[in-house]
Amino acid sequence: GPKVGCLNSVAYASMIPLQTLQNFLRLVEQYHNIIFQGPEGSLQEYIVDQLSHCIKHKEEATGISCNIVKVEVEPELSKHQLVDIFINSGCLIPVTDNPPSKTKIIIVLEKLEKVSILELLGDLMSALENRGLEHPFCVQRASGVSELYYFHEDSFLMGTVGRSRLQGPELLVQQHFRWVQLRWDGEPMHNLLQRVLKRKVLQKFKGKMPSPSDPTCKGTDWICIVWHQLNSCLSRLGTPEALIGPQPFMSCPIVPGNLHIMVKWMSKLWNAVIVPKVQEAILAIATSKRPSVLRHVTAAKTPSQGQQAIVKAALSILLNKAILHGCPVPKNGTNGL
Repeated sequence: GPKVGCLNSVAYASMIPLQTLQNFLRLVEQYHNIIFQGPEGSLQEYIVDQLSHCIKHKEEATGISCNIVKVEVEPELSKHQLVDIFINSGCLIPVTDNPPSKTKIIIVLEKLEKVSILELLGDLMSALENRGLEHPFCVQRASGVSELYYFHEDSFLMGTVGRSRLQGPELLVQQHFRWVQLRWDGEPMHNLLQRVLKRKVLQKFKGKMPSPSDPTCKGTDWICIVWHQLNSCLSRLGTPEALIGPQPFMSCPIVPGNLHIMVKWMSKLWNAVIVPKVQEAILAIATSKRPSVLRHVTAAKTPSQGQQAIVKAALSILLNKAILHGCPVPKNGTNGL
């Protein structure tokens, strides 16, 4: 793994360009409130985790204490509970108290796609933009008691959203945060899978890259094409909620000369990850519900025949256009798909 607090090490471990990571760090340090958003599997959590440890490392090197508070957001997380987390971490301070000297706090909210960000943060967003003792605001605790608090000026709030786009009223949230889009068709994500798989091939071949006609190279090229074609087809089908970041594809096994292992692995990924995700996104459109909400009702409600037909047609298109097209093994070797 990367050396804690060292961006050079993170760049090497992740294959994300150092300049990109430096830009991300600069945005966090400049704006204090930042959200990393992209399709699920776009390394949002990894990036935020590494940036938070980098800030902690830098601050502690100058004698300043820095605490990281990580919250994995669940649908049942309430605004009152979030306020309690802010207060207990020292991020929210009563107006009767002075801010702690030589202490900084980093709050990380992971997987904000599971909730309505607007409902969770509400009037906290304006207060997060205007920090310090001169900007007090009224906080209602779960007990019903209201008290005046202010946000610690030397605190950071980073969040991750595993969804390709915000919906409806949630667009208002963007006004209060610096927003980083990790698009599948833009850097640093677009060519990341190719770089990661190329390094895995180099490691397997002990530092010497085999020729492009080698079965291993053909296989990794196919994996990269599958990822690009899959997202391209999903975009054209009008199902952006089903877009997938490169991370799940990075675990593709590399065995010199053995393409069938790659195909078998892709078959498992198709059945375990891609099919459920596409089905969920299409049914969400059909029932006008967000996928994050739908997760809790699909078990109790069976899709109609019409909905099942739409899902089947979409999966057939994806299978033929994205997966089987360009597959480097004969069709009888792809029976698992």
